[in-house]
Order: sequence, then C-alpha cells, then structure tokens
Amino acid sequence: MCDYIYQSGNKCLEPPIAFSSRCILHSDISDIHKLDYPIVKEFKDQKIVEKIQNNDFDFEGAKIFSADFSNVQFLNANFRNVTVSGEILFKSAVFNGDSFFDGAKFKDHVNFTKAHFFGYTGFNTVIFTKYAGFGEAIFEDTVSFKGSKFFGQTSFENSTFQKNTEFEESHFKGPVFFDRARFYGEVIFYTVIFDTILSVEDAYFRKPAVQEIVCRHARNNCEKRSDKHEADNYYYFEMEGKRKRKNLFRKTIELPLQYVFFYGVFPLYFFIVWINFVLFFAFIYWIFEGVSASPSLFSSVYFSIVTAMTPGYGGINPKPGIFQGIASIEAIIGTFMWAAFIAIFVRKYAR
Repeated sequence: MCDYIYQSGNKCLEPPIAFSSRCILHSDISDIHKLDYPIVKEFKDQKIVEKIQNNDFDFEGAKIFSADFSNVQFLNANFRNVTVSGEILFKSAVFNGDSFFDGAKFKDHVNFTKAHFFGYTGFNTVIFTKYAGFGEAIFEDTVSFKGSKFFGQTSFENSTFQKNTEFEESHFKGPVFFDRARFYGEVIFYTVIFDTILSVEDAYFRKPAVQEIVCRHARNNCEKRSDKHEADNYYYFEMEGKRKRKNLFRKTIELPLQYVFFYGVFPLYFFIVWINFVLFFAFIYWIFEGVSASPSLFSSVYFSIVTAMTPGYGGINPKPGIFQGIASIEAIIGTFMWAAFIAIFVRKYAR
C-alpha cells in the first residue's frame, strides 16, 4: 500500500507505483526523472478523472502537475496539503459541503473565477506562488485564509462573501484587489501584511465596522506607498463607516461632516457645496427683494458672495428687518465654510 498517511491518521489504500513507496497521486513530483514524464502525467490525469467520476473528491496530499477542475460539482472537497506544480483551474466549479485547501502549495497560477462555495472553506497556510484568481467567486459560508502567503497578484474582484472572511497573519507580497467585492459578514484583518497594493474600490460592506477596518487598512497601505490621493478616498469611507457605527442621534448630527465638509478630503466637492449655499441665499434676496440695491439677480449674487466671505457690502446692504437676520446667518455660516475650504484646500495640495 501507499505509505501516505492522511491527516485523520488513516493510510492511503492505493497501490504504490514503480520506483516509489507511494501511489500515483501521492508520488513526489521530484521522482519523475526516474520515469517517463508524459506517462506519469497521463497516469496522474487519469486518476484524477477516475476519482471525479466516482464522486471521490479526497485529494489530500496529492502531487499534481496541472489540472482543470472547471465546472466540476464537488462534495466535501479535500485538497489539504496538495502540491500543484503547474496551472490549476477551478473556474465555475461548485463546492457543496465543506471544502479544505489547508496547507496546499500552488506553484503556478490558480484560478477560482466564478467558483461557488456553499459550505465552510479553508485556505489556511496555503502558499500561492503566482497569480491567485477568485474573481466573481461566491462564498456562502465562512472562508478562512489564515496564515496564507500570496506571492503574486491576487484578485477578489466582484466576489461575494456572505459570512465571515478571515485573513489573520496572511501575507500579500503582490498586489491584491477587492474592487467591487461585497462583504456581508465580518472581515478579520489582524496582523495582515500588505507589501504592495491593497485596493477595495467600490466595495460594499453591510457592516459599518467592517467598512471602517478594511478602509483603514487600505488607507494605511496607500500612505505607505505615498499615494495621498487614494489615501484620502479611503479615509472618507473609513470615516463614513465610523459614523454609521454610532447611535442614531450622533450619526445624524454628523451628517454635515460627511456630505458638506466631506471629512476634509475633497475640496472641490466642498467648494461646490459652498457655491450652492451662496446661490441659495442669493435667490432669497432676489425673489423677495431683500437688498437695498436694484433687485437684479447679479446684485443679489454679489451681495450673497461678499456676505458669505466677509461682511463688507460696498454700498449694498440688506433691507431692515428679517433680511438683516438672514444676512447675519449667511455671514456666520458662510465665513466659517470659506475658512474651512481654505484649510481643506491647503491640506490637500500643500503637503
């Protein structure tokens, strides 16, 4: 019998091949110099097809050259400690039950694009040497990448995580993209290392705490790379998540911080808000003839601008009564907003 011992403690029951103490799947790839490579690969491929046809999805410890599992319907897939030297594809594969890839080593591209995982999925302590693709994959249950290492580009773009996603102690040496991904559960990023790019553009987070944590990681990653523009974008969404975590009263009164001042990171948007603020008061002065000059739209806009920037009218004054009060309110709020705009502008472009 093959001398490979499964994690459960049971031995593999398959017969060993020539020049090896292990069966065709468990025979080490480094032994192929003793046999004819094409023949060994053919036998391995045949064994994989045979196991799939028999609904046997236990590949624990297998040594695989390359394989295409695209569109396969798995049930309780076990790929623990698998070593794959070539490209392996799981495109549009369906994983029913729990699936385990813990300890696997993928030495070439691995592609799970549009794969669908219905049970718990474990990718713990996996080594992804090159590209790892999980684009448009759907994880219906918890998925864990604890302690895994990603040496190439990793893509989770447009993926869906219905429950918890765990990345503790994972190390991304290449760029990782979660753009347009959807997170409905917790995301655990404790002690994760990102050496290059972490991108979560247009990602959706059902839980505000998750949005805050993930966007903080992305912001810190951008600041480390001196990408201040993207860091500001992530800071905005980090603060949005932080606001949404608060009670109804506090997150309501903090709405202007987000939608008027934009948390101090988007001066152009804030300037547009200030212009609309000025025009709003200008239309009030114009429609109700609230200024002492001729009741033209131009005069009203001019009066509103100088009131909002600094109360110096230069021959145009508000009419006595209610319009003096309106002008006072505009002067207080408008002057504060103009000073805030200058501060935001300087912060954005003078650092």
